[in-house]
Amino acid sequence: MTGYSDIRHPPTPGYGHLVDAIEERFGGKVKPRVHRTSALTLTVSLFMLLQSASQAERLALLTEDKPPYNMLENGKVVGLATRIVEETMSRAGVTYDIAIYPWLRAYNMTLHKTDGCLFSTMKTPDREPLFKWVGPFSADHMAIFTRPENPITVASIEDLKPFRFVGVKGDAYTEKLKDMGLRVDEIVLPYSDVDAVLVKKVREGKLDFVVLGRWTAKYMTHRTGAADLREVYDLGGAPGYIACNRAVSDATIARLQQSLDSIIADGTRDRLEDTYR
Repeated sequence: MTGYSDIRHPPTPGYGHLVDAIEERFGGKVKPRVHRTSALTLTVSLFMLLQSASQAERLALLTEDKPPYNMLENGKVVGLATRIVEETMSRAGVTYDIAIYPWLRAYNMTLHKTDGCLFSTMKTPDREPLFKWVGPFSADHMAIFTRPENPITVASIEDLKPFRFVGVKGDAYTEKLKDMGLRVDEIVLPYSDVDAVLVKKVREGKLDFVVLGRWTAKYMTHRTGAADLREVYDLGGAPGYIACNRAVSDATIARLQQSLDSIIADGTRDRLEDTYR
């Protein structure tokens, strides 16, 4: 009787070669018993992959206190832009944390946080290469306002050049004024609600003008119960975007854009905007 040692082993060992050798020596077919291990390995690997993907997609959303777009109420971030962005995240299946900071701090944090996204952000030529963009999701107009009793009329930007403006350092509105050749004192305030401070100074006559979005001007008037601010010059559209750190994956950016597109297409954005008009 031939012994087991007489079986000819292939030069390269492996499970398949061993099965062939046994079948050649003893006949019949050998049924591999590896299915359970393979299925378990596949399940664990898939779970780890999904868990990793879920963790990678959690974003840190940063914004400023700029009613009615973003604001704190009872410790919760609310507002028109916040609701649109949250709906965008929900439809895209992306989890997130959200926090309010003064504008310049939020902007710089987003540049350095690999999971950071900033809203609402105007896309300017200087900013465009610094972030990955989702939007636009809103289309307000920015304008120059004064107190109702101020008799000044503005026919062109030249009429505004004798006056001093105050703007937040790093803010797109501030940059717009500077690009137009206007004199702007740039400030960095240690708190968030800058628009309310500037509007108060205009109403008191300490400043001649303030630059606001039209929705913000209307909200400020409603909140304080004072007479409407008077618009003297339209600065054009101010579309809002989500600006994400460049480390956020292209796949996540694409999902967010598709989600936002669906919100616009099915009328959800318009319905949300109607509640703040």
